[in-house]
Amino acid sequence: MSKISKFGASFAILMMASLSDVVVADEYDDGMAAFEKGDFPTAREIFKPLAAQGLVKAQFGLGRIYEEGLGVDIDPVAALHWYMLAAEQGEPSAQNNLGWMYEKGEGTALDYSAALKWYRLSPAQGHYPAYNNIGWMYQYGEGVDQNYETAVRSYRLAAEHGNAPAQNNLGTLYK
Repeated sequence: MSKISKFGASFAILMMASLSDVVVADEYDDGMAAFEKGDFPTAREIFKPLAAQGLVKAQFGLGRIYEEGLGVDIDPVAALHWYMLAAEQGEPSAQNNLGWMYEKGEGTALDYSAALKWYRLSPAQGHYPAYNNIGWMYQYGEGVDQNYETAVRSYRLAAEHGNAPAQNNLGTLYK
């Protein structure tokens, strides 16, 4: 095979992959448009094959649909499944939501260690509301030794990034 044909084959493969990414992005955008309009059955049908292909945003979207019962019956087991797939790929909102599910025993056994693990991963990637959840666990001793200093520090980190529940929780501790 000559250099030109090798280059041509590589270029063709690269172009097909790029076109595939564009198609997936367009499909996801269609799903988000349906989601934002409240057409959750359409969003779910668009997200399902994309999520099965590993698209993290579609996995997170399905997690929300099943957790909140948007156009379907609430299904915490399905929500946990989709959040787990997205969280394992590093999606910080999914990590936070997965932590919540473990903390509350939704769709899984109550597991404070797993909750704290996922909560701690989330803000490391810029999703600061998880600090509020960490603060709550330390304030009330959920699966950890009760520690008000750690609770205040966690609430403050979330509050400094505009998280209103953390601002409220921090204010409550300062009373």
